[in-house]
Amino acid sequence: MAGVVEEQKNGNLNVDLNLVPFIDLLSMLVLFLLITAVWLQVAALPASLDSNKAGALTQLKQSQKLNIHLTNHGYALSWPDGMKTKNLPKYLAKNNQGYNKDILLKLLKKNPAPLPSASVSAEDLVDYGYVVEAIDVLKESGIPLVALTAD
Repeated sequence: MAGVVEEQKNGNLNVDLNLVPFIDLLSMLVLFLLITAVWLQVAALPASLDSNKAGALTQLKQSQKLNIHLTNHGYALSWPDGMKTKNLPKYLAKNNQGYNKDILLKLLKKNPAPLPSASVSAEDLVDYGYVVEAIDVLKESGIPLVALTAD
């Protein structure tokens, strides 16, 4: 910040500070803070952690929810007991592009009775991005309660 210095006749200095750059800097910092705070809220993933029987889905019996376990080779599906599971697969293998999330979404949407809840778990070597995609597919299919199960 530059200042204008004028020497007066009585020996005192008259200093005028230019505060415009300082105000610009503070304005940019406030804008950066606001944008970052909004961005963190947009990127957040609301999930209910259902670990060791201590989560939001424990009120429902284990037999009433769809369990999806992500392995390195695909989705392992455990359908609820009350559903007609004759035509529903127990496993969806990966293809060259990755997990078959489109096929999973079609299976969930063609189900006449909506599922009350679902849980997603994964092996240790599965990339977390695929877990998030599975949760997105479940939410898109209309399942109201989705939990991330950790063993």
